[in-house]
Amino acid sequence: MYKTDITKIGDPFIIKHNNKYYLYATSDKEGFIVWESDDLINFENKGHCYKMNENSFGYECFWAPEVVFHNNRFIMHYTAKSADLNSLRIGVAVSASPLGPFKDVYRNKPMFDLGYACIDASVFVDDDKKCYIYYSKDCSENVIDGVHTSQIYACPLRDDLLALDGEPTLLLTPTLEYERKSLVFDNEPFVWNEGPYMVKQHNIYYLFYSCNFYADPDYSVCLATSKYPNRDFEKLNEPILCSKHINLSGPGHNMVFKDGKNFLLVYHVHTSQSNPSGDRTVCISNIKFKDSNVTIE
Repeated sequence: MYKTDITKIGDPFIIKHNNKYYLYATSDKEGFIVWESDDLINFENKGHCYKMNENSFGYECFWAPEVVFHNNRFIMHYTAKSADLNSLRIGVAVSASPLGPFKDVYRNKPMFDLGYACIDASVFVDDDKKCYIYYSKDCSENVIDGVHTSQIYACPLRDDLLALDGEPTLLLTPTLEYERKSLVFDNEPFVWNEGPYMVKQHNIYYLFYSCNFYADPDYSVCLATSKYPNRDFEKLNEPILCSKHINLSGPGHNMVFKDGKNFLLVYHVHTSQSNPSGDRTVCISNIKFKDSNVTIE
């Protein structure tokens, strides 16, 4: 595991294109910054790849950008708070370059509106080319039995990745003891399953996600597995990466990046262990898949 020198970010995401690496993250109040690297160690800030403009549906809370290269263009799914709805939604923007500028597909509208707040969109294209989007139904508006609850859903996605193509299915809700360590927040009960990311290896679907409050030391990377991309996920009995494993505060909101034959786990930790907050640092670890488990090095 090593920490990069990128701070004041959250929710990191990396792609590789033409032998260069591009890192996106929650990074600016008005959009997203992109970093470029030749070696995954030294990163250069290349400025905004997306910035709020007259076509944006969102006006704040620009979070968790993820970018895929699909059909010869770069497609970004991201979270923002809708100016019309005053509620969190997921947007989609496209660009001819990994550096941007990314332009919204839908003028002044999110990618979809299911009538509730949702965040942390992540796209997965299966071996049969079927496309899915995973997201978290956000706890800001989702109250179950008096508890603000973030839950992870999956939904079929149109082949161009720009619209839903079916009905969402609930996959995960926080029920385990280790997922409820940050139960009380702002004097109200909250629980979180968020930051989904799907990987398929050896016909097993590995759904990574995070639990607990993002500014809490107990924010952790978790894992659930299934034989299917959109149902029957079984959680592991403990997080696969938490503070006690690496002696760093709040590892979470990960993605898995394949670089050649190697898989890398990309995530953030709190920049200050003594004062956990939204100021976070990008970390990268090696990860290996075996059976229904993973090993992080």
